[in-house]
Formats: sequence, structure tokens, C-alpha cells
Amino acid sequence: MCDADLISEKIKSVLPIFVSKEALPLLNKEGLCKQLLGIMRISDKILSEVEIENIVSNYVFVSELVRNDLREIDIRLAELKTLDAATPSEDDYKHKKYRYFAGLNRNAKAEIIDFYSNKLIDFSVENKSFKYTERKDDGLTMLFLDGRYEYAHFKRYFDFQHDFSTEAKMRFIPGIDLTKIEKTVTKYIDLKVSSPEAYQEEIARMVTENQCIEYVRDKVSNNHYLSRRREIFDILVGLFNEKRYQAFIALAVLQLEGLFYDCCSIIAKKELGNKAGTLVEKAEKVYSDSRVLELSVYPYFAYDVPDLRNEVAHNGIILGKDLQSIANEIVLDLYSIVYWACHLSNDKYIPLLMTMDKINEVPDADEEQVVETLFCEFYSCYQISNREFIDVLKSPENYQTEIDYYKPPADCSTGQSLEESVTFLSSKVKSEGFWKFILQHIDIDKEHIKGKPYDFIDFVVHFKNAFIPILGKGTPEKIACQEVARLLKPFEEADKVKAGV
Repeated sequence: MCDADLISEKIKSVLPIFVSKEALPLLNKEGLCKQLLGIMRISDKILSEVEIENIVSNYVFVSELVRNDLREIDIRLAELKTLDAATPSEDDYKHKKYRYFAGLNRNAKAEIIDFYSNKLIDFSVENKSFKYTERKDDGLTMLFLDGRYEYAHFKRYFDFQHDFSTEAKMRFIPGIDLTKIEKTVTKYIDLKVSSPEAYQEEIARMVTENQCIEYVRDKVSNNHYLSRRREIFDILVGLFNEKRYQAFIALAVLQLEGLFYDCCSIIAKKELGNKAGTLVEKAEKVYSDSRVLELSVYPYFAYDVPDLRNEVAHNGIILGKDLQSIANEIVLDLYSIVYWACHLSNDKYIPLLMTMDKINEVPDADEEQVVETLFCEFYSCYQISNREFIDVLKSPENYQTEIDYYKPPADCSTGQSLEESVTFLSSKVKSEGFWKFILQHIDIDKEHIKGKPYDFIDFVVHFKNAFIPILGKGTPEKIACQEVARLLKPFEEADKVKAGV
């Protein structure tokens, strides 16, 4: 019996009035819902009749979704097992791919069962103000419903037959609003299915009109970590534009893996040499901090690209294929990895430059407004950006080589350099005025939920922990920071109690 069937049996056991052989008194809808609520062990003392009905309705509705998800996973796991057994042993990456997806689906299955067993009743009660059955056309409500567990929101990425190749190519294309990425990816996947020829024509147009290979070369040349590949990408641009696709593919495929090595070095903050691992291991490290990319982009680079690389490595050339189309697709693959490499290396500076732009709008000599602007901008950036910007502020000297790379030419007069911005902001965060500003705004009665977005206490605790060890003993800024720490202590102790520490 599969888990979906077990769920059905459990529903019957939870709602025994539906399977009882004894004659039961006739109940109206309100009475029935109250009886079901009692079986679910939920008190109805403070619930309205409408809320009771909504809870029962939502429980049954979501139970059916759970059953369908588990059945879908069980069918997929059986198919993966069959494919893995039937695949020749020498097809190493196919075996790795099937086993990766089997593990992914087994983990999803465990999470779904845990949700059903331990969280579904609370989930139904939390949403007692409405019925899901009446809001199927409400996108926001359905989005919240999909958040019940990871599989519900990302189920397409648990399907090994999903077009991860197109997903990887289109996820970062420029000019697309973040809220429209999913629709854009789906549009190209559908086009590839309905008309492969039209899809290749669109890829060719995209690569040519946007001069993608030149754009990739320029991004590589202007990045501290990638610039050592400048000469190779100059050659790649020439080969591509001269339509020498066989040579382009042979060289470009090597750079795909090389760029993953660079990404791993960026993450590790040091050269890894031969310790970076296989392409599968490199890709895993590169996308490990972004669950969405780990699900949507990683499988293509980990399990499909190696086949192309191995063909080039074993044969020296690509045989019997449309070389121009392969070359166009590799250009977009390169763009995808370069985009992410630049994100990994440069995003820590973006909050600083954005903050500096805001501070430059503050009237001269208004020190209080400068501190307030700085704090508000950092508070906002803390919610959505790479929090490494705090490490940069704490110890700019650890990033000096990288910062020096982005120094403008001597004759440049376009404004403050990255180094000037970092130096200015770092000095402000280490000033007495910054910590006194925080002191004025800590509300000891403020509600605090650790990990909650835009939680003020979380933000201040992070800053305090970063800077209190490096501020000079007995200095005004150290004393102010210590006072901040004193006010934060009850919140931190409460967090430890909740965590069972």
C-alpha cells in the first residue's frame, strides 16, 4: 500500500462517523462540523460557526492535495528505480541523475508526511477565515497554500524530465522582472516543445542581437576573480563571430567548468586547486546557498553538461550535430554562470554603494541625518541582500586586494570610488553616533521573533556581534555598543530558551 492510500485510511480513522456501522442521529451542517472538529481535537469555544466550517473544509481540501502529491512522488520513485536498473553501468551521469532525483523525492515525501502528521490541523486553523475551495482563482491565496511544504511550490523541479537546460539559460536573461522569471522560463520551455526550430531561431536571435558573447567577455574582463580568463574569452569571441563553431565549442565547454571553479574559489575566499572537486561537486557548492537555484539550475550543470564535456574530451570534436545551435546554447550557459559568479563576488558591495548614493543626497553637515540614512538603508538591505556587506564594513582590509581592483583610473572624475565609499561607511558604523542612534530606537517591550523578516532585534544583534569585538576598549563607541548589548541581552536569552540551548 502506498503512502497516498495510507493517508486515505488515516482520514477514515480520523473521521469515524463516515465509516461507522451504527445508526447515527441526523445532524445539520453546523452539528456535523462541530463533531468533526471534536474528532480533530480542536476546541470550538472561541470559534464562530463559519470558522468551524472553514477549518473542516480546509482540512479535507489540503488532505486531498497531500494524497495527490504523495501518489505523484510514489509513481516517480518507481519510474526512477526502473530507469536506474535499466541504464548501462557506463552511463555514470545518468545513474547519478536518477539517484539525485530519487533522493530529492524521498526527502520531499518525508516532509509531506511530517506536514500531514504534525502540522495540517494547525495549518487549517490558521486559515479559518476563509475556505480554500472558494479561492482557487485567487493567486495570492494559492501562493500561500503552495507554501505548505517545498514540494507544493517547486514540484516541477522534482520531475527529472523537466527542461532544466532551458531553465538554466533563461533564468538570468536581462530585462526580465523578477516576478516574471517563471513565466518567461515556461514560455521558452513550451516553445522548445511545440517547435524546436522556432526555439533555436529565438536563441540565435537573442544571442546575436544582444551580442551575448561580447557581453560575457566584458563581464569576465571586469571582474576581479574572472579577469584571468580574459585572453581565453577574447579568443572565444573571435571563434564565435567567425563561425568556427567546432573550435568554439571545444574551448567553451572547458570554460564552463573553469567558471564553476572560480565560483567555488569566490565562496571559499581562496584558491582551491585540485580540491575543488568534480563538476558535480563544484556545481553543488556554487548553488548551495540558494535553494531555488539548487533546485532549478544545478541539475543541468551537474548531470547534462558533463556529457557534452566528456564527448569533447574523448573525441576532441562534436560529431553529427547542429554546431551553430550548440554554440548558441553554450553562450547562454556561459552567461548564466558568469552572471552568478558576479553575483557571488560583487553583491556584497551593492548595499554599500546604494547606501552611499542615499547619503550623498543628505545636506552637508547634517550628521544625525547621515547616521539615520545609513542605518535605514542597511536595515533594508539586510533583509534582501548578501549580508557579507557587514563583514566588509567590519574589516575592509580583508577585502583590500579586491577593492583595489575596482579603483577607477587616475583621470576618472565620476564620483566616489568603491574604496572611498567603504572607508566612509565603515568609519560611520564604528562611530559613537551610530550606536547611540541604535540605543535611542531599541524598544525593550518590542515583539521579537528570531528569523522573522524585518525583525529589528535580529538586525541589531547581528551588527552588535560583528562590531563589539573590534571597537577600542574604553572608547565612546565601545561604551555605546556595550550599552546596546546590555539592552539586547534579554532578547538573546529568550532566544536561547526557545531554542533549548
